[in-house]
Amino acid sequence: MAQIPAGGGMHAPGSVHTHPSDQGVIALVAIIVIVVVVHWASLSFGSAFV
Repeated sequence: MAQIPAGGGMHAPGSVHTHPSDQGVIALVAIIVIVVVVHWASLSFGSAFV
């Protein structure tokens, strides 16, 4: 985590290829976002599907 720049390396085009660990971070964030969206959708629209 110490090698990640202050900007998080998200804006640098080659950061993902330069630091393989960033791919894991991006994947983890993507999974968390998907889980949160699905969970929110199930809470908001779950009663309509049941």
